[in-house]
Amino acid sequence: MAGGAWAVDPGHAASDLAAFDVGRARPGSDYAARYPEQVAIDGARIPALAEVFALPGPVRFNVETKTFPDRPGLAVDGVTMVRAVVDAADRAG
Repeated sequence: MAGGAWAVDPGHAASDLAAFDVGRARPGSDYAARYPEQVAIDGARIPALAEVFALPGPVRFNVETKTFPDRPGLAVDGVTMVRAVVDAADRAG
């Protein structure tokens, strides 16, 4: 949810994702009905990859990327995506 409104269009740039509060399932949705025991954590955000790499302790990472080749404004070729992930990992050490 951003600004009190639920996101309807899944086509957001990665740089926009941190603005969304992802701390609860949308009330009344099928997802919320399937997981009624889920505890809301209002204010939860999607971290940037660099923030994930900065987590303390021994952490193993399984990085899964998503692209949208049928949406030209959101499409990133595989080489560019891999380069960005590897660069972020290298910067994090």
